[in-house]
Amino acid sequence: MVRSRIGPARRVVAVCVTVAFVARSGCFALGLLLFFGSSSCLLYTDHINHPPTVKLTGAASTFFAAKPRPRYHAEAHDQDQSADSLTYEWRRQMGLCPMSLNEALVGVPVASKPDFEIDLDFTARFCVWVVVRDSDGATAYDKVATEITHRDTTAVIEVVKPLATPDDHYPLFSEIQLSAAKSEDPENPGAKLGFRWTLTRGNETLTSAGVCPPNPATDICFTADKEGMYMATLVVTDGKGTETTKTKMLVVEPDAAPCITVTDPEFGLESIARAASELQTFEVKAVSDDGDPFPLADSRPSSATFKGTWWLDGEDSNLPSGRRPDGVPDPQRVQFSANYFRDGDRVFVRLQVNDRVNRDFSACARDRVMNCALDPKRPRCFQWVTWKVDFRLGRDM
Repeated sequence: MVRSRIGPARRVVAVCVTVAFVARSGCFALGLLLFFGSSSCLLYTDHINHPPTVKLTGAASTFFAAKPRPRYHAEAHDQDQSADSLTYEWRRQMGLCPMSLNEALVGVPVASKPDFEIDLDFTARFCVWVVVRDSDGATAYDKVATEITHRDTTAVIEVVKPLATPDDHYPLFSEIQLSAAKSEDPENPGAKLGFRWTLTRGNETLTSAGVCPPNPATDICFTADKEGMYMATLVVTDGKGTETTKTKMLVVEPDAAPCITVTDPEFGLESIARAASELQTFEVKAVSDDGDPFPLADSRPSSATFKGTWWLDGEDSNLPSGRRPDGVPDPQRVQFSANYFRDGDRVFVRLQVNDRVNRDFSACARDRVMNCALDPKRPRCFQWVTWKVDFRLGRDM
């Protein structure tokens, strides 16, 4: 009979000899005797080592010079060994991916962990791959091709002053400052850019726009001295010479009437009583206007002009008794010396304001002696105000 025993398939070096003998039954048999004297030996075979498997995941596309850079992950398994026994070899190159394991082994690995963040800013399509090895040297690899998308420089036009409006409508005579400071090259943040501005109104190219501090390289300033539609065109050039164009439309409104807002004495009263023996003063303290407010906040000379008139009760207001002469030091003020009027007089004093357009917007008939608004939508907007002064009480008032 054949006497043998099959053990686990482990690689063990043993020496066996084969002997022939005749069993008692007279049958011829082969037997295996262990060299060391055993009556039998174990048979061993080499184990079968399965290669690992790996699946690579990562970005299929990215922007040039993206921050953070693309990341890739290798999910590897080995049915014979633990995950800790696997090693990783990462490689990358611009262009095509390797087509075989032999090609994948070319070059020096650049990383050795399951995760890899690309370490270069490729300018065109590139490939990332990983080779995974087990402890017996069996290998597997996987690859991912990543496309590169280049981003254009962004051109930004921002209204710095006056305060930007939702519909980009601005008053006449506005001092407008446009800025390109927020333009940028996303592929090279902080890089120096070139700026070129063009300003047009209708078919006319305006040359009045100029640089303005504190950002002369990026900003332009101009005075919107005519109503209409303005178009600002900005061309931004990056370090590669690539140009990006941005346009912005601004609408400058027609001239608005100046509005008297504060006077001394207060306007709008039915009448005021005064003593003829005292100095009489009537003054406009504040005017709101699109281009010529009074007084100006920055103390620049105002372009507002004032006209003062007065007439006695019963006279034609269109042919007044008194007219304030031009060129006086304080044209916004009408002043009468003591006893200029007599007890019992009823006097109407009017002050009118005009801006540099010098149009009479008054909505009231000139023979209407009291105040009226210029526009129902602006019930407190008066281009001229009238005081009715009663001197009847005299010194006994």
